Amino acid sequence: MTAYWTSAPVSGSVTIASANIEYVYGLIVPTPVVAGHIVLDVAVADTTPTDLYSVGIFNSSGSLVAHILPQAFTMMGVQTPIAFNEGTVTFSPGKYYIGLTGEATALKLSAIVATLIPLAATSEGATTGGNQITSFSPPADSWIATSSTNNEPVVGLAP
Repeated sequence: MTAYWTSAPVSGSVTIASANIEYVYGLIVPTPVVAGHIVLDVAVADTTPTDLYSVGIFNSSGSLVAHILPQAFTMMGVQTPIAFNEGTVTFSPGKYYIGLTGEATALKLSAIVATLIPLAATSEGATTGGNQITSFSPPADSWIATSSTNNEPVVGLAP
């Protein structure tokens, strides 16, 4: 697959701490990427097919630039690339945020230990039906060193 981008090897998992709350994680995109899909690696699936979750990508200003529609994740492992609701999006190099939300807390995405990302997970507001919020006020950067308690989701962007 061309233009595939991934964070790094798996070393743990991340989830949302509370249902119907948007949690964001810092992300650095080091080179321009044009993508219409996201690839997620599910560490722990939610076996309840009515629990819906979504993932979004926010720019450095906190505005949603790409997201997947709410859906159930009932199987573990790397998921088939999931199309962004916005179609193909160009990600310029820079700081972004990965947003996770859902109607439950069972889903866990595979993660890496964070290395110099802008922040560990922060809560950014209420959601409903597994839908993403449209924007938030980004927190102050809190550059963190490698730590077994600071994880970042493993994601891939694909054409």
